[in-house]
Amino acid sequence: MRFLIPTLLLFACTRSLPPLEIEIQGRRAVVDPSGLQRDAFATISVHDPYLAGPATYDAIELTALLSQFAPDWQKEGRLLFKCADGYLAEVSVADLKPRQAFLAFNRPGEEFHLNNAATPISLSPYYLIWSGDSPATAQGRPWPYQVLQIRITALAPEPLPNAPPPVRLGERLFRQKCQSCHQLGGIGGSVGPELHRPVNVTRYWKTSYLEQWIANPSAIRQGARMPAFSGELSAKEIGHIVRYLEYLDRQGR
Repeated sequence: MRFLIPTLLLFACTRSLPPLEIEIQGRRAVVDPSGLQRDAFATISVHDPYLAGPATYDAIELTALLSQFAPDWQKEGRLLFKCADGYLAEVSVADLKPRQAFLAFNRPGEEFHLNNAATPISLSPYYLIWSGDSPATAQGRPWPYQVLQIRITALAPEPLPNAPPPVRLGERLFRQKCQSCHQLGGIGGSVGPELHRPVNVTRYWKTSYLEQWIANPSAIRQGARMPAFSGELSAKEIGHIVRYLEYLDRQGR
């Protein structure tokens, strides 16, 4: 399958853009991206995994925005994108290249929505998109929408260096698949419930049901909002995540 080659068409941003909060080293600022230089803006075509096909957006080149409003961003380890619904997406600074990631703010000729859902979902104010990716690569990247804030921070430390290998693997999988929506001790997204404080989830869910829930929530609760992970995680990997949660509880962390 051929890669979808993005088209970059420079234009002057004459419209007023929504404010964006940027936090670095504990300092927060609400910035106006409208004032960026002309070459920071582009009209770009990407393979959008939500739409399962090509889509065109007006967007801001991410590294240009960061360099303007947070010049020391490359000295940090990761970017955390906070969304209106509490979702938290993480991108490694080391993995970010120029002309690769963009913050979209408009879809020319279309509503700035995801229209393939039962109810259209607004992407405003900003939507993180990626250029030059094959469909398979695009699917593996974070595409958070309704982005309100970018927090630039150090890489998270290895929290369990002495834990057994299955627990460390479960911790890594939790960060990749669960932390965007769930918090552990106040760290993570807030779409779903906190799983560790004040009582760890493994104390009030049976292990078998918790593993089933991660695999297919709708099989446990009708109308569950959480997506099924059976297509992304094996039963063994789901077990590793539960072992990690159990280990945190035993350690009293």
